Amino acid sequence: IPSGPAAGVLGVNKVKLSTVLDQGDDSEIRKMSMAEIRNLLTRWKKCHNDGEEPLEDEEATGEQLSALAHRLQQGGTPYVDFGVWRAHGSELGRTLKFAAYFPTPGGGYSMKEIVGPSSFAEWERSWRVYAFGMEVLGAAPRTRLDRYRRHVQTLSCLLYTSDAADDSL
Repeated sequence: IPSGPAAGVLGVNKVKLSTVLDQGDDSEIRKMSMAEIRNLLTRWKKCHNDGEEPLEDEEATGEQLSALAHRLQQGGTPYVDFGVWRAHGSELGRTLKFAAYFPTPGGGYSMKEIVGPSSFAEWERSWRVYAFGMEVLGAAPRTRLDRYRRHVQTLSCLLYTSDAADDSL
């Protein structure tokens, strides 16, 4: 788990959810202690990863694990906003944004800035961190998480194929 100053940390033991979990949630929560995080990782490595360390680009930060655990403990849907939830957490210190073009009534297009991943590849980078967090917290098995990722990939391919067909008309 990366350590050091992070945009999501308000005090030594506080995390602002809008910076690591959900841009629309300004709640502040208590960050898990390093001992709690180490215990989760040790159990995960032993039970789910054959004693191997997690991959750097898949590992959730202490702030991310704390925020996701809080959401799960509150009984909320395990939703995370991929505009702020991503590999290396808040170390990037910015929201992911991309430009999208929408049709206007007059037949033209209007550009709008959208918050979130701009492609399936970007979505998948965030998803890997989310899947790691869910598995470490014991909230979902890797098999189910992988099945969902494949489903989104299929939808992404269908959308891309549909967009390409529309462009050729």
